[in-house]
Amino acid sequence: MLGGVLGGVLGAGAIVTSFYAIAMLPIADWVAISFLVPLFVAGLSGPMLGERVWGGGAGSRSWPGSRAS
Repeated sequence: MLGGVLGGVLGAGAIVTSFYAIAMLPIADWVAISFLVPLFVAGLSGPMLGERVWGGGAGSRSWPGSRAS
């Protein structure tokens, strides 16, 4: 039970601090970061999840698809 409560408190704290950080950023910086999120996801999917970014099938479309979005 303590793990669930601790996880809830840490999760709520993460949400509050992320909203605070977004509020402190200039709007141009926030827009630039939000457009780069697909590149971050495609770039980190290999090291963190073991995905093949330049593999066959749908994986070969990860990088071009993130540039188009």
